[in-house]
Amino acid sequence: MAKKSSFEVAKEEAWQEAGVRGRVWKKSVGAHEYGKVLDNGEIVQAQVRVHLILVSRIEERFPEKGQRKSRWCSPAEAAEAVDERDLKKLFEKVPDEVGKLLRRGFKRGRDSHPADRVTP
Repeated sequence: MAKKSSFEVAKEEAWQEAGVRGRVWKKSVGAHEYGKVLDNGEIVQAQVRVHLILVSRIEERFPEKGQRKSRWCSPAEAAEAVDERDLKKLFEKVPDEVGKLLRRGFKRGRDSHPADRVTP
């Protein structure tokens, strides 16, 4: 199996972890590094590329339902809720990045930059 691009991984993770379906912007807004705890307790450094998703729906059933709490909030509220400096900066960039997408016409079916629709 070929290695997935970061936007394909973001699309899959959004569905698995939160049931989110939509269109993913191919260009990431940045990266976040953190210490990932493996099943054996070992901690390894992981880098996550962050992509914007135009949400079209949220599924009731998804693989990791019940494993974490989620809620909708503004990017400013999200930045306040995290301690990691690089993640905080990514959340703070979201309004400007969304503005750029809207100016470029990022809408359903109209833009060549986002990934294909997530819906199967």
